Amino acid sequence: MPKCHLSAAHANQAIGLLESVWTEVEVAARFGVSQSVISRLSKRYTETGSTEERSKTGRPRITIEREDRLLTIPRRRDPFTTAPKLRNQLQDATGTNVSVRMVLNRFYEVNLKSRRPLRCLCIVNSGTSKTKIRFV
Repeated sequence: MPKCHLSAAHANQAIGLLESVWTEVEVAARFGVSQSVISRLSKRYTETGSTEERSKTGRPRITIEREDRLLTIPRRRDPFTTAPKLRNQLQDATGTNVSVRMVLNRFYEVNLKSRRPLRCLCIVNSGTSKTKIRFV
């Protein structure tokens, strides 16, 4: 399966080859990427005059990788730790104020699913005095 990105050095080399007599397909085969990657690179170079990546859109992240690790490592050690508790620990440790939803989003990014304690519902039959326990 072809790669979808080129390093900065390879991107500059690809532009050099395109400016010579090489075709996009030949350059793509040389670097092991698809032809569309080279096509986008060529288009970016003609529009901006540079091979650097364009700035990304969207909201910037509030936390850095270190803070994300401060959230996920305790969660892996104790899967039943709550998101509000970890949010408070992060705020005490780094001073970064984040929402509970953001903490849960970071868990989903590293494939940590929600865990809830087991609940049981006690049902008493009116005809007997035995209590039946049904797990919900």
